[in-house]
Amino acid sequence: MSKPSGCCGFRTASSGTGKSKEPRMKMRNMKRQLLLSTLLSCGLLSAAAVIDDFETGVRGWGGWCDAQSEAPAFRLSEDAAAGKRSLEFTFPGSVTHGGVTRNRVAIPPGATALEFRVKLVDGAMPGTLLLETAAPAGEPRDVFRSTLPAPAAGSWRKVTIPLEKFTYAYTKGGPARTEKNLRPDRTKTFDLILIGYRQPRGVFRLDDLRWSAAELRQTAPRPEQPAGVNLIPGDTSFETGIGGWICYYAPEQLDVCRTDAAFGTNCLEIKGGDKAVSWVSNYLMHDAIRAGNDYTLSFYAKAAPGRKLTARLIDLNWNNLASKEFQLTPEWKRHDLKIPAVRENRKTFLSFEVPRNAGGNVRIDAIQLERGTEPGPYRAGSDVELYATTGHSGEVVTAGTTPVLEIRLRNTTAREIRAGITLDPGGGHAPLLRETVLVPEKTATVAVPCEFAREPGYYPVRITVRDDRGRQLARQHAPFAVVPPVEPGKKDGLFGIAINYVPQDAMRRAGSTWARGNSASWLSAEPRRGELAASDNRSRSRLNQLFTITDMVRLPGWVEKKNGLAADPESARAFARWTAEHYGPRAGAFELQNEPDLTMLKPSGVSRGEAAANLAALYRVFHPEIARTGKPLLLNVSGEGIGFAREMFRLAADSIDGLASHPYTFPRYLGPQAGYCSGPEDGKVLGQLEEAAELLRQYGGCRELWVGELGWGLDYTAEPDSVWAERQAAYLARSFLLCRTLPELRHIIWFTGAGCLEGGRYEYGIWRNDNGLRPLPAVAAFAALGSILDGAEKSELLLDGEIKAAGWKNGSREYLAVWSPEPEPDAQPVDPRGAGVRNLYGSRHKGGFVPGEAPYYLEITSPEQRQEILRQLARQKPLTVQGHPADDRTLALSIRNNLAENWTGTLQADGGPTVQLTLRPRELRELKLPLAAPLPAAGRELELVFRPSAGSETRTRITAPPMLDIRPLGGLDWKTVPFDRLSPQIVLDERNQIQPPDPFISWRGPEDLSARLFLAWDRNGLYLLAEVKDDQFEQPFSGAEIWRGDSMQFAFDCGNDARPRSGYDGNDCEFGAAFGRSPWCWQAVAGLESGDAAGRLETAVTRENGKILYRVRIPWSELAPLGPRPGGIAGFNAVFHDRDDGVANYFAALSPGLSPFKNPSLFRRIRLTE
Repeated sequence: MSKPSGCCGFRTASSGTGKSKEPRMKMRNMKRQLLLSTLLSCGLLSAAAVIDDFETGVRGWGGWCDAQSEAPAFRLSEDAAAGKRSLEFTFPGSVTHGGVTRNRVAIPPGATALEFRVKLVDGAMPGTLLLETAAPAGEPRDVFRSTLPAPAAGSWRKVTIPLEKFTYAYTKGGPARTEKNLRPDRTKTFDLILIGYRQPRGVFRLDDLRWSAAELRQTAPRPEQPAGVNLIPGDTSFETGIGGWICYYAPEQLDVCRTDAAFGTNCLEIKGGDKAVSWVSNYLMHDAIRAGNDYTLSFYAKAAPGRKLTARLIDLNWNNLASKEFQLTPEWKRHDLKIPAVRENRKTFLSFEVPRNAGGNVRIDAIQLERGTEPGPYRAGSDVELYATTGHSGEVVTAGTTPVLEIRLRNTTAREIRAGITLDPGGGHAPLLRETVLVPEKTATVAVPCEFAREPGYYPVRITVRDDRGRQLARQHAPFAVVPPVEPGKKDGLFGIAINYVPQDAMRRAGSTWARGNSASWLSAEPRRGELAASDNRSRSRLNQLFTITDMVRLPGWVEKKNGLAADPESARAFARWTAEHYGPRAGAFELQNEPDLTMLKPSGVSRGEAAANLAALYRVFHPEIARTGKPLLLNVSGEGIGFAREMFRLAADSIDGLASHPYTFPRYLGPQAGYCSGPEDGKVLGQLEEAAELLRQYGGCRELWVGELGWGLDYTAEPDSVWAERQAAYLARSFLLCRTLPELRHIIWFTGAGCLEGGRYEYGIWRNDNGLRPLPAVAAFAALGSILDGAEKSELLLDGEIKAAGWKNGSREYLAVWSPEPEPDAQPVDPRGAGVRNLYGSRHKGGFVPGEAPYYLEITSPEQRQEILRQLARQKPLTVQGHPADDRTLALSIRNNLAENWTGTLQADGGPTVQLTLRPRELRELKLPLAAPLPAAGRELELVFRPSAGSETRTRITAPPMLDIRPLGGLDWKTVPFDRLSPQIVLDERNQIQPPDPFISWRGPEDLSARLFLAWDRNGLYLLAEVKDDQFEQPFSGAEIWRGDSMQFAFDCGNDARPRSGYDGNDCEFGAAFGRSPWCWQAVAGLESGDAAGRLETAVTRENGKILYRVRIPWSELAPLGPRPGGIAGFNAVFHDRDDGVANYFAALSPGLSPFKNPSLFRRIRLTE
């Protein structure tokens, strides 16, 4: 008897192998009719719904890949889902990316989803599907992304992807779109793209590709939570290993006890400390606690007589949803914790705490979370529990040996299971296959030597377990990083990581010699005056520790307060002395208060000057105590806090030993739903650090410059080898390379080790807790760069154009790093001329390379070799061209000759007349050229063709971004026109328009803060009107400080000439307005002064029915060179600040670039029309 279709390990008969009495065309027509008969009868779709059924051949398909890989191939196959033919694709595997494209696909009226049949034959198939607008050459192409679920091998599967699931990703050849909820435009034609990033080899077949108008299922409801189901993910009886349980501030990785158990043979053992709380958690459960339900947590525990254990359920804001202290006994006993219903769904984690002076260890087993008010019998969370590990802390393996991945499987059922294991290494390596028999209630171990991973690199392993019928039993990401050996005994290096759940030995193996974390707070250390607490586990760090002394806002009850701050800073003297004594031996440095320019302004009524004065007084108290330890006391500030730092140095420079900048970019989230993310270059990481360095130079001495925090948030749903995870790694390396070009820099601390969720889905950690701490690509990038850059005395930015190169010497070796700030640069292969080349993760790279967003590292052997490589890189872009529309009929260009000799040739812009051009070496030339036709409001790309007198032509594009057309005011009186007579041109009322994205902000919806904006113009000026909903008005500030209360802040790039990674210039201006206050100018165009703008702007700001109504006229004299001429273009941005109950922690923003950082290249564009 033949096996049914889909059986694992058996070849099944294809539907196209039997004999057919019907001609091929008849079969094809039947296939179409099966799809269209219902749809056509309902009037929903035309016959154009079928894209490809492959019955008559292949049309419009093509394969492509990166420069180092082999392009996918395709052929017709006789194995079909319906009819007689399908299209079979063979992906050989790709180094970075590869895919196939179906050109020019139209979306017919009524279509609601894309449907097709797919069959995985071997290996893996790509997981990303794109719709890219099929625009004419030279025009921007919008790209929309959806994910493709991984199909089971061996059988045909129907896939339905609703059009609404294609979300906007980016614009190729143009600026990012800023419209809300952007989806594919049904009036346009698209290229359909199936793409894989670092795609392993795979063979699959595609059939019956079509548009569907069948009624689509709504978003699948979350699985129900019936009583008795264990809701904690992973193996909570610890039979396969420690799983996702982690220990805060742990010197080494947590492990199980294998000699005792309440269930099975293993349990979790928490080591009790003499002077510290031992704290273990399962960070993070995303979907366990749902609104309106009661839950019960139960577990078994044992310890020596008299020992105690506290169990807690905590949400992301560190709110205790439930907690209880338990008295333990020497015998295993079951305990439970009642968790009352909450009003909204919560992301939560469990924690177990052994208090100080526990005098022994505590053992825990069989942990269960379930719905209801009473615990049921313990049950495992799944039929087969899977845990995989290399056995190395943090899954960081030192190069030189063959890593062995130990796969542990436990069968929790009463039946025997024959299991097939697929280990997919990724990176183009062939999958490894194993088989085993899983005995009921037993754990099987399969050890897989990973010969593919003997050298440094990142290995994004996936493990899939199936039974003998092909049913998936378990799946696990098990990535690991192989890193260069660290220098034995090295104590003080360049790199560090903010410490939390990542074991310190894993951080050290990855190349970190420093850790940043909080010391005990004043509130916890001295709850009663003069009664100082014992130390805690933070003082046990194995790494050099940058201790952040907290908290100068959440003060002990006995401290006298003024506006929420310590009225007498001298009252902190005992706490300062205690901190020095307890943390001094382990500390490498101290700092007082995290980001005080933000956190110390939260108390009601505190101005920046008052906060700086209070903190300066505290520094004068702490500095002499810290100085006795021989360690420096630093000041840290947020990326926008340089003004606060200047004030602190003015008040207390003698008590500050250095400055630790936090040069974050904004926005800084990476993921398929994140939209634009500012990289190290766009976000001016180096520029922020240079401001800090200049402040230190001003005050002299031997003060230290640090990067105290820097990081990017990664969508926690992004796969470890996704383009987003790899981009986070690239940003880490590029920011470190840029920062190291400052010779004063002492240390760089990455934020953070693991976790730290913001915005509901973005984690800053470079490890992820996925049934165990797993490294992301950034860990391998951190280790690879650290092994060659740490110890270098000097690094220099040798090329700073579209291709960047940094060079340095480390001992007797010389290195060159090459990259591009652009995700898809128009770059050519580089011949390394014999230099050794390694990629971002330290893996050897053979042959030439193409510069991209991930740096390549070259080990240089001679000055001649270095110069030849730099010459190749410079010739990649002999001319640096920047341009912008001066108005909608004129293109302004800035052209720089990067060569060491003259460049002579011609220039043709946008199909216009040819211009003769000669540029001297390094010459910068400014030009203005007319356009053949006015620019459309949607913007477009303008192509420039450079033809040198010798050599081949080069082409580049200047993007004219979309513009918001501003019409004349007409006969309306701007001071009195009712807002309901105007049509808002801009609406800000969604969460993604409220910044920052941090979860601590108190915005709950449009009633808290939202805005509608209107713009108009006439010969007297430009008019800005805004209607702002704000449920609570609060503006205690005036002058330059009005932005700290309820206010409107707005800015113009009047020349429309902002360049990426640049700040304001002489034609930029920035103003603010607030109810009851004079308007203020923070930035004026050339020839005008900043300051009070009451005599320059006309403003009428009123409050009506819970709204603030702003009416502003800006004279043209404030906006030069923009004037009252149709066709004039400018950049524009606006921010609306909200302060409630003394706290201003969020604002609504039209676009990035105005707050907190100034980057007018990110402004929206406006155009004056008739």
